[in-house]
Amino acid sequence: MNNEQVDKILNTIGLKRTIVAKEPEFYVCDKTQFVSYVSKEYQNSELQKTDEVYRMHEQILLHNETGLRFRYSTYENYVGDEVEYKFIEMFVLNIKNQRIEIIEVNMEKRMVVSKEGVFLFDELSKSKY
Repeated sequence: MNNEQVDKILNTIGLKRTIVAKEPEFYVCDKTQFVSYVSKEYQNSELQKTDEVYRMHEQILLHNETGLRFRYSTYENYVGDEVEYKFIEMFVLNIKNQRIEIIEVNMEKRMVVSKEGVFLFDELSKSKY
């Protein structure tokens, strides 16, 4: 997907490429529409340990309705009253929880297109892992 397509999808569901969250509420989206989690690969990894030193973190926002997942890096400022979220990638998981790269998203038809084929939103995993 090109940047313009990604920006359109982000905008449609209320996200941006860069989001700044300020104290006291660091959550950047509607908690009724998204689930936030850290991937199993990132948890307790060397990268995660290094990131903590620099006040960084990786987070995935799962859009409940569609199954679209948005991976962000977060950077906490040195005062600790502001967190900046930077978009890294968008992906989905199939019902077997296999990661699928997206070529296209059609919100009207409620489907994603990938190299593996076409998947309706209802056919995508909505679990955290």
